[in-house]
Amino acid sequence: MNRKEIILLVGILFVLTITGFFYIALIIVGVKLYHHYQQEQFKKTKYYEQTQNSFLKTHLNKGLLGEYHVFRKLDAMGLKLLLINVIIPTEDGSSEIDLIGMDNKGIYVFEIKNYSGWIYGNAYDKNWTQTLNRNSKFKFYNPIRQNYNHIQHIKNYLNVEDDSLFFSYVVFGTKAIFKNLKNVDIEGNIKVLNLDQLAKTFIKDDENRQKRLTPEQIVEYYMALKKGTSQSEETKEKHIAYVKSILDKN
Repeated sequence: MNRKEIILLVGILFVLTITGFFYIALIIVGVKLYHHYQQEQFKKTKYYEQTQNSFLKTHLNKGLLGEYHVFRKLDAMGLKLLLINVIIPTEDGSSEIDLIGMDNKGIYVFEIKNYSGWIYGNAYDKNWTQTLNRNSKFKFYNPIRQNYNHIQHIKNYLNVEDDSLFFSYVVFGTKAIFKNLKNVDIEGNIKVLNLDQLAKTFIKDDENRQKRLTPEQIVEYYMALKKGTSQSEETKEKHIAYVKSILDKN
């Protein structure tokens, strides 16, 4: 190889190197801009307004991400009166509810299990089982019982006796596969389902529901439960106006 060929080869390698760095830099800038856009859009959500959980914290925590997905789906469906991570006092301490929704047809209580793998259980058993593989099996408290207890606590807290006002939804992640679940449909007010079934199921259920709550009851119950969230007083005051605006539209 003569000197001219060597110089030409070096020149080509230099151009390719500079071009490669340019494209790498372009990709990095594009990723950063997209990530910034996602963060800004996330900050506009009602979920962020209520929780103040950052985009990264939410997406790196499996439990929070499950709550976010359910919250966002319900909000998109038109269920606007939503409260996340509500803590209410009980006789023996307190109870934390993942998500509560409300409209003039009732109060919807969501227990969110962002689990994957095979799910085994019976409505009457104390524990259910999550199976990831032959060597990975985990017991967890029956979510139907768990949400039933949540509803009883809410009833006591609100001083409401009518069971027909409450609807229980146990929502698993999209990667959960139900295996031999038994007696989970013992009552019409209890549903166990995957996240991707939520919209269709909730809308179908809603078609058969009657109006049960007056605007005055909705405001009373919603604001009482809102005291159990971690929001500031300023945010809570804004929500009073928000609730009234939603009711005015209905």
